[in-house]
Amino acid sequence: LGAVPWAEAHGGYTFCGVAALAIIGRLDAIDTRAALSFCCRLQCPLSGGFRGRANKLVDGCYSFWVGAVVHILQKHLDVQAPVDWAALRRYILGACQQAGKGGLRDKPGKSEDYYHTCYCLSGLAICDMNMGDQSGLPVIDPLLNLVVLPE
Repeated sequence: LGAVPWAEAHGGYTFCGVAALAIIGRLDAIDTRAALSFCCRLQCPLSGGFRGRANKLVDGCYSFWVGAVVHILQKHLDVQAPVDWAALRRYILGACQQAGKGGLRDKPGKSEDYYHTCYCLSGLAICDMNMGDQSGLPVIDPLLNLVVLPE
């Protein structure tokens, strides 16, 4: 999905559209298999990170924006998407943090900031949910990006 009709598809806008449709129970309004395929193709095979648009650089925040769409659509379609969650996790932990500093960033060479810290951490939670490692820790509801405490 893009910002306006016929615009370039974008991971962030795809999240907004898919999450909104999921909340109102209308995922049938789009081709969910095509949306899932698009999101899976946004994972860079070299770094493991997601990019927001085709042929662009990876950015840590898309671990949430795109990863959440994959998670939502996997559940909706009852399929396992070909996403390498372990590689995505390695990208976030290896490229999005700088030794001895707090916070997370979009990629090496950039500075840490609150925005990327929030979405990289949310992306890590989605990775863990998809890898089956919840360890009794709070998880993220990908529709609203809210923490859900374990029961």
